[in-house]
Amino acid sequence: MKQKTRSRIRTTVLFLTCLAVLGMGNGNPATRVGATTCTEAWDNWLSAEWGYMSARWSYFYGSPESCDSQCGHFLPHDPTGFADCVSECNADRLAALGAAEITMFSAAEMTCEPLQVDECDHAQLTYESCLNTYINAQWQSPEEYDAVLATYTACVTASKIDMCR
Repeated sequence: MKQKTRSRIRTTVLFLTCLAVLGMGNGNPATRVGATTCTEAWDNWLSAEWGYMSARWSYFYGSPESCDSQCGHFLPHDPTGFADCVSECNADRLAALGAAEITMFSAAEMTCEPLQVDECDHAQLTYESCLNTYINAQWQSPEEYDAVLATYTACVTASKIDMCR
């Protein structure tokens, strides 16, 4: 059963990665979704980042409820069903994390033109905030570190600092 679950997880992650590449227009700014202002683009990214963080907390920390607890409510006296439920719950949470990452990067790729100097000042401040928030922390596993690194990368993209340099 574990091999079947791992295969399902690999297939799901591969599928979501393909969607990400296709959905972001292969980095071509002409195919990205545009925002009216850089503030709107940043607000959209913050919203998507919250969804990603919620999915990350759910997968890595079992918040607000662990898969063990969630499955225990429904299958308290069925060890085989319980194990299958926990395995499927973890796979679903990993798939949700992948989908949230796609949404987060799509929001980060929203284009805008910083027309005023204060928008570039804002971009610099948000870029520095990205560094302080995501780079200098400790994470429980290399897998979680990769998930946080994805958030950092999306944060830097969403800051639009590259448009001001």
